[in-house]
Amino acid sequence: MAALITDPRSGKAQIFKRELEVEAYLAPTLMVSDLEVAGKIVEWGAEKSSEFVRNGVEVVPLPSRTFAPGQAVYLYYEIYNLFRDEVGQTRYQVDYTMRGVSEKVSARLLRGIGKWLGTTRDDGGVKVSYEHQGSRENEVMYVALDLGAVGEQRLEISLKVKDLIRAGKPEQVKSVIVMIGESSIPALR
Repeated sequence: MAALITDPRSGKAQIFKRELEVEAYLAPTLMVSDLEVAGKIVEWGAEKSSEFVRNGVEVVPLPSRTFAPGQAVYLYYEIYNLFRDEVGQTRYQVDYTMRGVSEKVSARLLRGIGKWLGTTRDDGGVKVSYEHQGSRENEVMYVALDLGAVGEQRLEISLKVKDLIRAGKPEQVKSVIVMIGESSIPALR
């Protein structure tokens, strides 16, 4: 990976180079992309195209990973290689675990395509579980978590996807750290 940065005043340029290992998503096993933190997610379908639209979903990145108090935390990810049963259906469970949230946490999905399995709280944080059914081996997923967070908070959000049809019920886990604070970018509309 290489990035070229030019100072607009002096015209001087600097190049940053770094080796980057990219996962191959062609393996025949369950895989989950990294979690992309977003300031806004809107489902558009095929009619809109821009650098932020993927699979019909506009995902406006939030590189600071910092949200205003009370703002929903938006995450986008993709699931690959789900196993299908004899009638072509997929079935998988998605668990979101939030560490660092208050006792009054609430979590809601923007795209409620799943069956809610419940919310639990323990030393590991708050966990919200959903079960999903589909017909595609690869799924586009996004969520808005209303964490009820206030003040300055550091939150760790973990995602676990478990394929409920494939033998051995394989699972994949991804995590991301986000911040809640006054210095965040205002919510995008």
